[in-house]
Amino acid sequence: MAYISIHSNCMEIFEGQNRNLIINTSCNWDVDVCKGELDYQFSSNERDKKVVVMDLSAIDESKKSAVLKLVESYHPSHLFIIENDEIPEDLLQLKEASILFKGSYESSLKAVVQQFKNRKHETWVEFDLKAIAHNLSVFEDKIPEATKTLVMVKASSYGTGDVQIPHFLQQYGVDYFGVAYADEGTTLREHGIHVPILVMNTENDAFGDTVKFDLEPSLFSMHQLEEFIAFLKQKKITNYPIHLTFETGMNRLGFYQKDIPDLIKVIQNSPEVQLKSVYSHLADADNTDLDYTKNQIEQFREIRTQFKEAFTHDILFHILNSEGTSKFGDTAAFDMVRLGIGVFGYTSTAKQDRLMPFMKWFTTISQIKAIQPGETIGYGRTYTAEKPMKIAILRIGYADGFRRSLSNGVGAVFIDGKACPVVGNVCMDMTMVDVTDVACQEGDQVEIIGDNNDMFSFSKRLKTISYEVMTSINKRVSRVYLK
Repeated sequence: MAYISIHSNCMEIFEGQNRNLIINTSCNWDVDVCKGELDYQFSSNERDKKVVVMDLSAIDESKKSAVLKLVESYHPSHLFIIENDEIPEDLLQLKEASILFKGSYESSLKAVVQQFKNRKHETWVEFDLKAIAHNLSVFEDKIPEATKTLVMVKASSYGTGDVQIPHFLQQYGVDYFGVAYADEGTTLREHGIHVPILVMNTENDAFGDTVKFDLEPSLFSMHQLEEFIAFLKQKKITNYPIHLTFETGMNRLGFYQKDIPDLIKVIQNSPEVQLKSVYSHLADADNTDLDYTKNQIEQFREIRTQFKEAFTHDILFHILNSEGTSKFGDTAAFDMVRLGIGVFGYTSTAKQDRLMPFMKWFTTISQIKAIQPGETIGYGRTYTAEKPMKIAILRIGYADGFRRSLSNGVGAVFIDGKACPVVGNVCMDMTMVDVTDVACQEGDQVEIIGDNNDMFSFSKRLKTISYEVMTSINKRVSRVYLK
């Protein structure tokens, strides 16, 4: 597995205006740090056009010469040197480029970067790419060295964004990606992802795109397998990789063990396909009682034996998810493991495994109001003030993913490190919280999920799981990636 080097602790990555990808750094001018930042930018093919913007005013002439020589060795499409805070018109006109802004801590370049940000409302999520790298290393330490790693990036990488996380994972050296549907795979291919992509829920109508974009279908019924073979035969395609999913206790998609003899016969007599992997899903790996999971693994061992006896070429066998890898990585990793929520640091064994949380969610205060006894707050007048109080109106609502079920004290946010309960009903775009005992003002930052209120606590208030929280955050909420 090839790894990317992570030097910087102060890199911010986000989608900017004109479909530009902005990489904002404000560290010292150490040449090795600069090289790590340039390596990150130029090793990603998310944008073909690579642009570097620098403020060199804070470094001496000898270091300036070394930095310029380093940057020029990467042959950027454009190199802009900012002087006297003047922004070249050509820089403002850039579209669909990867733009690296490099300045010192004191540089006024930060103000320049602000002009490239999308004009989204002041609610955002921060994703820590260092946490992903750390969590992947934790899981890799639990499995044999030769075992491959597949990372699930379905549902816009669990709500983190369509392509930024897959690009980081591709640079890291992940072996496989998993998506739910073919259209998710086509989006990745269209944005420069070349890692093999397994489509878990293959739709017959998507056979064309599957082949066109070099996606690898998971097949779950004999009828579907025969239809895909017929499609390939019509296109005169041979040796196309396929994956088979088996039922061992999830009772979802999949073949049964009794289907194996017929499956083997069909595949052996069909030069159109080549069996790439056989896999199954664990239904209960997060349970402390592991008997059900152990039974599933044993069923899968039997399935594996039947296929290995029938085929001479290498086939990947895999059943472990994040929870399973944590508990059975040393005994049942087989040829590959499939990581999902664990990459983001949210499993039942996260603390024991020392996984790092990946996400923080923030908003800001729009207005602060004084409320008198007897006044009601919000739609439906569900909250009545019993004493003089102060409320803050926040720029977040259920359209952002801050669900209405958090109304009237079920949910709380943190301002200045203090818990502020929700008062009244959560609105579509706004939420009111009690800040009577909190020193705050309009524009202050508000923590939804973070150091004071972690993902598990937030999910518990919603009576749900981290998967649902992450995938429910609306796309209008800005995504910022920290490295």
